[in-house]
Amino acid sequence: MENNTLAIFDLDETLICGDSSSLWNEFLIEKEIAPKSLQDVEQSLMEDYYRGELNIYKYMEKTLHPLISLDTKKVDALLNEFISTKIIKIFYPDAIDCIKKHKENGHKIMIISATGEHIVKKIAEYLDISESIGIQVETINHKFTGKILGTPSYKEGKVIRLKHWLENQCINYHNSVAYSDSANDIPLLNFAKHAVAVNPNQQLLKYSKSKNWLVKTWKL
Repeated sequence: MENNTLAIFDLDETLICGDSSSLWNEFLIEKEIAPKSLQDVEQSLMEDYYRGELNIYKYMEKTLHPLISLDTKKVDALLNEFISTKIIKIFYPDAIDCIKKHKENGHKIMIISATGEHIVKKIAEYLDISESIGIQVETINHKFTGKILGTPSYKEGKVIRLKHWLENQCINYHNSVAYSDSANDIPLLNFAKHAVAVNPNQQLLKYSKSKNWLVKTWKL
């Protein structure tokens, strides 16, 4: 019998204690691939994110700029080092346990994030998760162009991208559960049959209570 349950996880501040994109930019600065000025620009844009006012196109333009003309194999090697030095130590143990339980129950697992797909896919691979959705980044002749493609997986865009993915599956995932910390993911949480607010900010906590959603606190 087919298992029709899809478990959907946001990445930043949900699976990890931190923001993978911010940490990646910090890593690129340490490697002298990105200028130190990127940190101030990125922090300002992240303030917009937490207010729900981020221009995702501007954010991606600024943060992808250091990768322009870099070979995809070079970036892949950098990502391996990034995950081993920056990400592994900040996975929430409860998140890892939650993923494990879903796997034991035969559920399909997906990570969906407003972070670039090059980062999201690598972290998903580390967790042995085959399905992930991130903001699509353009490469031509195995080099990053600094541009993004398609609908960004941000706010309502996560639902648009998820629906497109579902339309191309052989299985009808009629049961779904979504986990997120951010009010930016209210569209995604509403789309799922079951929603879990993980370490929610005040806006999401208030909304979750109004919807009787499960609220969980995950700590390092």
